[in-house]
Amino acid sequence: QTTDTPTNNFAVLNNLVPTPDASWSEGNLKITGSDATEYSSNNPATIGVSSGKWYIEVEYDSAGSNTNPYIGICPISASATTNMTGSVTDACVIRMDNELYIEGSATQNFFGSSISAGNTIGIALDMDNQKVWFHLNGTYPNSGNPATGSNAAFSGITSGETMTFCARALNGVFKFNFGSPPYSISSGNADGNGYGNFEYAVPSGYFALCSKNLAEYG
Repeated sequence: QTTDTPTNNFAVLNNLVPTPDASWSEGNLKITGSDATEYSSNNPATIGVSSGKWYIEVEYDSAGSNTNPYIGICPISASATTNMTGSVTDACVIRMDNELYIEGSATQNFFGSSISAGNTIGIALDMDNQKVWFHLNGTYPNSGNPATGSNAAFSGITSGETMTFCARALNGVFKFNFGSPPYSISSGNADGNGYGNFEYAVPSGYFALCSKNLAEYG
């Protein structure tokens, strides 16, 4: 059951972007890939931001036959056939083989523990200070703390760039939660404005990606 209302809409994945070998369901919050070798494929969310602090979660449902699907952030202007593990300015994505890619540069074993089907990955994007963090099942690596701004995964986003959240499914499956989850939440955490329903605590000062919050902070 969606938590959207006529006056407050949450972001979804943009199925109007012609992403190769991908399909969408669950209100465009679930992306399923059909080609394990379609590396030049990238699907963005419908809302981009150039200011404010934003939090989402992604449930990793299936790797398929390849461990290289990714999720992360990218410029909203990037094409649907861009590989965000390449040298793309401002791109920062985590592959499901546990490698973090920042503008094409890789860091292996980013989380310190492997990513498995059924895990939840959180992304905290701070466009006021041009930083991003990732957590695995609620744990930020390297003592990262979005609320205090410390130890970000990437701190070089171009000021003023319009960024969004993105995925490459290959032949895996992701479910995105921008605040209106397409899957069951066992705990339930809203942002500071009372919007959204997340598995893990929303960092202080961060908000669900929805039209009400966008009007106030975006």
